[in-house]
Amino acid sequence: MIASPPLLQLSDAQIPASFDPQQVNSDHLLAFFADRSEHRVGHYFENLIHYWLVHIRGVELLAHRQPVHDGDRRLGELDFIFRDETGQLTHWEVAVKFYLQSKTKGDQSAQFLGPNTSDSLERKLARMRDHQLPLSRLIYPEIAKRQAFVKGRIYYHPSADTDSLSSDLCTGHLRGTWLHAYELQSYVDSFRAGTQFSELKKPFWFTPSGEPSPISKMPEHVDRQMDEPTVHNALFDENGFECQRLFIVPDSWPFLER
Repeated sequence: MIASPPLLQLSDAQIPASFDPQQVNSDHLLAFFADRSEHRVGHYFENLIHYWLVHIRGVELLAHRQPVHDGDRRLGELDFIFRDETGQLTHWEVAVKFYLQSKTKGDQSAQFLGPNTSDSLERKLARMRDHQLPLSRLIYPEIAKRQAFVKGRIYYHPSADTDSLSSDLCTGHLRGTWLHAYELQSYVDSFRAGTQFSELKKPFWFTPSGEPSPISKMPEHVDRQMDEPTVHNALFDENGFECQRLFIVPDSWPFLER
């Protein structure tokens, strides 16, 4: 969450240079999450940020998920309002996003869609820039900094043209690969013996856990899981180092032109 590069150009929140993982007390962190069990990746990510801001950075947290109303109408909520290390009142909107670059039939421009296609890069950018960040002006007009903290990964099809990327993406963003289910076997066959995989289950899409399996078993494993909208895997080389993140989507997922 902290060490990975920003996903979007909009991500203007600055991270303090020094962070030592030894600052994290595992028992304390587990206790923090004891009553915050979350299946949604975004909420898990937000809770990690909450812990980091309060218990590692030690900022003065004034509000978290604060609702904003206009009379009886709910306009939304503010993710984090805090005073940073310099005393500046700060508003952060946070998000972690996993988008797949795709083209729909008859469309020459690339789209960046969430795995279930209900979310898109364009929609998220517009909402964060035009609605979520300005919303704090209604309650905290004195805020000095209104910033986006957005992490995540973009997944590209092996046949995609990645030379002309969206100007909304940071050039150093994390990348992965996505495939339709029918393409998986030939993709698996292209890897060297000794490559392994591990499925990433929500909400733990950030860091692989569990014992990996030989990549030759992936097609059978994915076939059993395809009642789910997508299957998300991490791949490891013969030395045990992570070498790829991979989304497998149903053959009916928005098509590449082919």
